[in-house]
Amino acid sequence: MLLTLLLLALLTGHAIWQIWNIEHTWQERLSQRTLKIQLASDLLEAAYARHTALINQILISDAFIRDEYVSEFHRAGFKVGLARNQLRALPLDAFELANLTTQSTLIADIVPLQERIVDLAAADDIDTARTLAVSDALRIDRHFDETIQSLRQYERKQIEIDGAASTQALHQALWQSLLFGGGILGIALALTLRVQRLLQQREGAIALNADALEAHQRDLQEKALHDPLTGLANRRLFTLRLEQALEGARLNTCGLALVFIDLDRFKETNDTLGHAAGDAMLQRTARQLSQIVRQGDTLARLGGDEFAMIVCNVTDAFTCDDIPRRIRQQLRMDARHDDALYPETECSIGVSYSPDGNIAAPALLAEADHLMYADKQARQSSPARP
Repeated sequence: MLLTLLLLALLTGHAIWQIWNIEHTWQERLSQRTLKIQLASDLLEAAYARHTALINQILISDAFIRDEYVSEFHRAGFKVGLARNQLRALPLDAFELANLTTQSTLIADIVPLQERIVDLAAADDIDTARTLAVSDALRIDRHFDETIQSLRQYERKQIEIDGAASTQALHQALWQSLLFGGGILGIALALTLRVQRLLQQREGAIALNADALEAHQRDLQEKALHDPLTGLANRRLFTLRLEQALEGARLNTCGLALVFIDLDRFKETNDTLGHAAGDAMLQRTARQLSQIVRQGDTLARLGGDEFAMIVCNVTDAFTCDDIPRRIRQQLRMDARHDDALYPETECSIGVSYSPDGNIAAPALLAEADHLMYADKQARQSSPARP
């Protein structure tokens, strides 16, 4: 009897120790994986903020505002370095070390290029800066983002693997308890119920973490590709859509129009009515332009008061000539039914056209930008509204 009680005590103590050890190991691994995912998310957000600040330096002509974006550019770079240093301080496996090494290689390529673009923008060499940003910086930056995304996906997969291993270990502890405690059914049953509860809790924890990570990933994806003020595609998504549209035009041998839209007197609205009024004006313009965008086309806010449209399946250049008229007609028609205290929205428009998709994106962008500024100069020199 004494020996049975001693064996019972040893079995119970061993089972409790196993369960505690499995629980402690799981919690420690889950904490580290979750921290790595958060740091990778912070790194992705900082990299996006740095890229956005760089692009805004090319778009903004006001030197004072451009200096603010330069400061934001450097702040975001500091955050990138901080997140990477915090990741390096954690225990890393071979994949994580290789991922950080790839990041370092890409940073060695992108940082001199970004600084070159900053210097060109400061020197008002916007065309060269824009060419470097579109042809090289965007490609490397996209690769850097994909590298961080792969790290987050890897950590999430490892959480599932660790959870499965923990579940398997708990199952083994359960069967060991049943095997050695067959003669003491009551104690074995109690241990079984305890292990089952832990399994349910673990499965629930894995499911909750998976859902939270999925929601966080969707939120980051939304922020990375859409303008937070208007909900339209941002410059990054617009660039991707333009490349896709050109590829589709080449495959289907159909025309494509690229439209640049710049609001007139936007700065005057901001200065006289305040930034809240300027934001409302941008949101209203986004709603108005959305009314004439067809399914399959893309409407984006590139930054400030600049919008852009990608119009697919354009039959001829005459159709392109009709686009500015339809845009201005829509803005004036909607303004008559708008209760906002803003003047009728007017804009300068530039439309470039590729009949078969064989014009490269940078050339198409440059032509639309040139035509938009030419339209603005013509409108400013003429008292009559077009």
